[in-house]
Amino acid sequence: MVAALATCDTRSHALSELPDWRSMTTKADLKRLTARAVAATTARASDHLLERTIGRPRGLRAIFKAMAKKFVPAAAEGFVGCVTYELRGQDSIERVWTVQITPTEAIPIAGRLADPALTLKVGLADFIRIIAGELKPVDLVMSGRMQLEGDFMLAAKLGPMFGEPVPAADSA
Repeated sequence: MVAALATCDTRSHALSELPDWRSMTTKADLKRLTARAVAATTARASDHLLERTIGRPRGLRAIFKAMAKKFVPAAAEGFVGCVTYELRGQDSIERVWTVQITPTEAIPIAGRLADPALTLKVGLADFIRIIAGELKPVDLVMSGRMQLEGDFMLAAKLGPMFGEPVPAADSA
């Protein structure tokens, strides 16, 4: 996926600043490089391009599997249930994924399960940009580009549940 995006705009300044992958020594180094490459390419890609590359079934499967691997059970604070993602593309087709949370793991499922505790409705390209770290979910909610149905407190835990750092409290 990253290679497909990178070939679309080889003039990308952000991509040219990435280190050569052959100099990477560990899997962690390669993961960090991949994350930086995805972020660099999503920043320059059109919504249409993101949807036609990363937004395809294989790309979404990879995203949700990666989320499941990063799941932090302690951050779920005992929550057991489902979170549904309704991702609508520019083609008006809705791609639905559900993440089933158990006490020990997160299980990604293509499709909808009954009675999710939380449903997130967001554009497909916006979702990809959230995953790449380019957009913040709270900004999308505040602007009306993302809707939440269900447990809003659970929504606040999603970042930490999937390996994002816990936001620091503002000191006043």
